[in-house]
Formats: sequence, C-alpha cells, structure tokens
Amino acid sequence: MSLNLTTTIIEQAGGSSGSPGPAVLSCSNLHRYLGEGEGRVHALRDVSLDLMGGQSYAIVGPSGCGKSTLLYTLGLLDRPDAGELRVAGEDFGRVGEEVRTRARLERIGFVFQFHFLLAEFTALENVMLPMQRLGRLSAREIQERAGELLEKVGLWGKAKRMANHLSGGEQQ
Repeated sequence: MSLNLTTTIIEQAGGSSGSPGPAVLSCSNLHRYLGEGEGRVHALRDVSLDLMGGQSYAIVGPSGCGKSTLLYTLGLLDRPDAGELRVAGEDFGRVGEEVRTRARLERIGFVFQFHFLLAEFTALENVMLPMQRLGRLSAREIQERAGELLEKVGLWGKAKRMANHLSGGEQQ
C-alpha cells in the first residue's frame, strides 16, 4: 500500500495561531520505491506537502501505508526516487551524503521509538555528541548547552547517569 495524501491526511495537531511563515520542510511530487524486482513497492506516490514552523503535525494512516518511509525521506535519511524535497527553502533532493548529513546535524531533530543512545556514555555525554560533531562550540559551551537541554526536559538531575540506567521514557 502506498501513502496517498489525498486519502491519508497529514493532520495539524496544534501550534501557533498567527499567520504561518514560509514552509520549513516541503516536498512536491515525491516518490519512493522500496525493494527490487517483483517485490518492489511504490511506497510514496506523488506526495506533496508544506510544513510550517511553529506547528505540530501528525502523520496518520494504517500500518504499511508509508508513514515511516515518508518520515525517513523527509528527515534526509532516505533519498527520494523522484520529486523535490526542501528544508528551509534549500533543495535536498539530489545533494551528496555529506551535505545531507550536515543538514541532519544542523536542521533536523528526531525522536525515534527506539532511543539510539550509546550505553557507554552518560545522558549528558549523549546529548553532547551531535554538538561535538558539528564543531561550532567550545567544549565548555557544548557542556553548558547540553545541560540546558537536559534541564528543559526535566533530566538535569540525571545528567551523569549512564544511558542504560535511565527509564525508557527518559531515554527517549
């Protein structure tokens, strides 16, 4: 089954009530195929959408309709087979992997069902890792920013706990 946004709507779940600015994430005529040969599936078929900043969205639909494929494609983890994909107005449909990786580090955040934390690091160190990879802040600034982020989600008191000593919800 493929995701068809004329029947499986991306619903706005809430957000600001002011007039929206330009789309922070958009795609038009997006197509994505999975598999090969006779088992090949047209997972995304002609998907077009504009997601505005300051809004929350939910992708809903039955199992197997392409929700995860859409998220992986919009999140620059998978490449579309056809169509246009823009993040903050910049075209990412055909750029190289290094550019896509940099964009994920700088512009896109994920909350996966599975947390993907590194068990050998503390909560604070796990939060610091992407900032270290970017290389824009000093070690002190990275640690301060990571602490601020943990504080925002109520986990500053557990910053020194190893990732596998946090509850499932805390890990997410």
